Amino acid sequence: MHDMVSSTSSTVDTREPSLAERVRRALGIAPGRPDPASGLRLALCFVAPIALGQALGETLSGLFVGIGAFMVSNADLDGLAAALRRLGAGAAQPVDAVSVG
Repeated sequence: MHDMVSSTSSTVDTREPSLAERVRRALGIAPGRPDPASGLRLALCFVAPIALGQALGETLSGLFVGIGAFMVSNADLDGLAAALRRLGAGAAQPVDAVSVG
């Protein structure tokens, strides 16, 4: 009986990770909780320009603006701003004058 208990308590999952699990690990994506406010914001950013375009008779323009607004509102702007600051920090360094002669 003792052997049976010890063998069941130390079972190791030896299955191969799925493709989704491998992608999450490679990209560093952790499962998170859904944010209803963010979802509502995304839906509003997508639907409002389309509805306005329909009302004004500019369906295609409303669709393009809606898709663009959705993409912009879905972007991780905090991460982008930090990355741009890091990139800009190197470009803002003063450069010594180079003399040719």
